[in-house]
Amino acid sequence: MISAKPLRPLLFAALTLLLTLLTSSCTTLQPLPKSAPTDARIAQFAAIPAPPLQQPATVYWNDYMVPFVEAGTDTDAALMLGMIHAHLRLGSMEIGKRVALGRISEMFGPLTTDIDAALRALGVNRAAAAVIAQMPAASRAWLEAYVAGVNHYKSHLKALPHEMRVLNMDDEPWRLEDSIALGRLGGVDVNWLAIVSLLPQRAKAQWPQIWQRIARTQAETITSFQVPAQTAAASARPRQLQLLAQMLAPYIRAGSNSFAVAGHRSAAGAPIIANDPHLGFAIPNLWLIAGLKSPGYHVVGMMPAGLPIFAFGRNADLAWGGTNMRQEASDFVELDERENTTSETHTIKRRLWWDAESSNRLSAYGPVISDAEVLAFPAGKQVALRWIGHQPSDEISAMLGVAKAGGWRDMYKAIEGFSIPGQNFIFADTAGNVGHLLAAWIPKRQPVFPSDLWVTPEQSDRAWQDIYKPDRLPYLVNPQTGVIASANNKPVAAADLRLGWLFSPDDRVKQIYNRLAARERWSRADIKQLQQDVYSASHIAVRDTLIDVSDKLDLSPRARRALAAIARWDGHFHAQSATAYLYHVWLSSFTPLLYEGDMFELWSRNSHLPHLVNEDLRQRPAAELQPLLEASLQQTAAHLEDGRVWGDIHRLKVQHFLGNIPLLGRRYRWYDIPVPGYSETIMKTAGDLTAEKHAAFYGAQSRHVSDLSDINANYFILFGGQDGWINSANSIDQVPLWQRGEYIRVPMELEEVRRTFRQITSFTVQAKPSVAVR
Repeated sequence: MISAKPLRPLLFAALTLLLTLLTSSCTTLQPLPKSAPTDARIAQFAAIPAPPLQQPATVYWNDYMVPFVEAGTDTDAALMLGMIHAHLRLGSMEIGKRVALGRISEMFGPLTTDIDAALRALGVNRAAAAVIAQMPAASRAWLEAYVAGVNHYKSHLKALPHEMRVLNMDDEPWRLEDSIALGRLGGVDVNWLAIVSLLPQRAKAQWPQIWQRIARTQAETITSFQVPAQTAAASARPRQLQLLAQMLAPYIRAGSNSFAVAGHRSAAGAPIIANDPHLGFAIPNLWLIAGLKSPGYHVVGMMPAGLPIFAFGRNADLAWGGTNMRQEASDFVELDERENTTSETHTIKRRLWWDAESSNRLSAYGPVISDAEVLAFPAGKQVALRWIGHQPSDEISAMLGVAKAGGWRDMYKAIEGFSIPGQNFIFADTAGNVGHLLAAWIPKRQPVFPSDLWVTPEQSDRAWQDIYKPDRLPYLVNPQTGVIASANNKPVAAADLRLGWLFSPDDRVKQIYNRLAARERWSRADIKQLQQDVYSASHIAVRDTLIDVSDKLDLSPRARRALAAIARWDGHFHAQSATAYLYHVWLSSFTPLLYEGDMFELWSRNSHLPHLVNEDLRQRPAAELQPLLEASLQQTAAHLEDGRVWGDIHRLKVQHFLGNIPLLGRRYRWYDIPVPGYSETIMKTAGDLTAEKHAAFYGAQSRHVSDLSDINANYFILFGGQDGWINSANSIDQVPLWQRGEYIRVPMELEEVRRTFRQITSFTVQAKPSVAVR
């Protein structure tokens, strides 16, 4: 509950106006940074005094400001990575930390107080102290060195990043707990928001039918693999809730594609792996590309800003990637009124306003999240969150172990401590092995669909008596087909355990497998093209059912003309496709007629939407469908001559995240581009279901391909750029490459790194660094 001076509606409106004016003034007083070429930004990094190194260290930079660190000790390597992360992404790191810790109001003022209160109640960082205390000495030393590097850079920085000045952020030391907080934020259970969004539906008379339909969509999904022989063991505040979801979206890795082909399916004779994480399209990107060579590590890959790990990439022997497993990491536990609870109070500092206090209760099962008003639980309902992320686990040590792994067996041992977010790890190694490992901690629940959104304390206690960890989860090595893929679909049907209950539909994983089966051998160029596939079998199925059903109806000639145009569509959401545009216009017209009111809000945002529409087209009576199809096809016919193609309305905004601020965000918006793809295509570019011009907000915002036949054949790309410094030459320079399907090669051999990474920053022990350009 929030306790602060009550605000009458008129006072609140006045406050909003005042806040807007003050924020506008503050922003106006903060000019945008001047354009900064690559060499100038690298010179700024080199101007930082040398950190307390044990041995000399060198950073090689390519033209896209991708760094490759060469260090004489592992501690020095981590220290240099901390400095690099701070140089490239300090602003976004500081914002992410404040989101994780429920300190958003320090940046945006009192309008986000309830969101901070909810985040404080959730307490994603409750286990941070225990996580750090249980870390092995080597891992803790690595994290401490990384944090020391961040703080060394911060302490000598002459000007704070623009975001920190605009959002009035104090320059405070980075802590070990802050990196843990970012990791925990990225590990948030993706089921939470889905459950909360269903709360208004649960109060309705038709709730059993809604819940059964959700259950049916999950029962009809395929798995990435069958259990193999080597299994070790078997609405009150909708706008604020939407804002909370938007705050979390850039950090929650809810989607991705990852796949590998074995050597006998590869043109070069060695495995190839491909990864494209799906997150919110945000600039700066969550990831940054980096390489490293030290006594203990030799690795290239993508690192989350603020964390000293390589989430996906390769070393000399192993390449890896992954997708969110959608593990069932939480219980929403319905508490009895007699449940013993304690209370905790938080002080929420608010920009341009007085502090507020929020309070929430703690139970034996976790925080009583129904106390958070923004989550809109039914009145009188007491629900606690029991989350595996509130227990200490060590994902940093796990990923450091993966980075050093000499093959898949070493990786399998390393991920034992990996709990959240549950991952489908796809791997390939230089010994020729490819496979799929599951990394998660999951309470043992019966392998049936849950009966409700929450459970009783007794049901939760039974499940949590036995926690399955990676050594007890199924895995697959070297499938006979020579290919393995994951796309957030159900990984495997475990006989004795429910892994989760809200998996993605099969569209992407089926298309990956279908494409891989169509050709015997694949080159790295072929794999790159596959990552940009925009065909949707599920929407073609809807199109075909539409035609079949319409043939039996008495439609007008105008509606028939629209239907004939849709029939010419080939199933690809190419940006230049006129027929893809017309199909989408029809779908966005038909769906709100098919599902009226809040049912449209429910099903239109469901990832299984095309399957639901297809089912309803086949099962609903013709008399019911006749007026709906006539009306939607008439609306489509109005667009037959407008000359538009899919990319005219399906766009991607190239803008800084500050561009989302109303009115004031205009100067942070650079341009928008036509973008191919759809919510269910391999190249995922999810947008709203509307016939109007709209922006894709979620999808394939980075890509990676490694060919294990060549240690230097590693390719990466970001939507955006490496440098988070606004107006840097490398802040959005990768967007055209991303749009064209091109990649940046990041070699591993030092000789090749030195040849192709032309700018060099050398740090000597207790001496000022030097800069050289080749």
